[in-house]
Amino acid sequence: MLALVGGALRQAPGFIMHVSHPVAAGWRIVEVWNSQEDATRFFAAHIAPNLPDGIRPKLSFQPLHSLLKP
Repeated sequence: MLALVGGALRQAPGFIMHVSHPVAAGWRIVEVWNSQEDATRFFAAHIAPNLPDGIRPKLSFQPLHSLLKP
């Protein structure tokens, strides 16, 4: 999926960072956005239309406590 939408993700308004790693049931994706609205808008426009039939990830949103950048 990242290969498909990575360019759009890097340019998306409000996008800060993306990390992912494998877990027993698939993949865990963590993204940091300026707002929940920015993230939801990107998901609806770019991710949801490209998911296989029947695959609907569980989205959750948490306020970010801190982010350290170089």
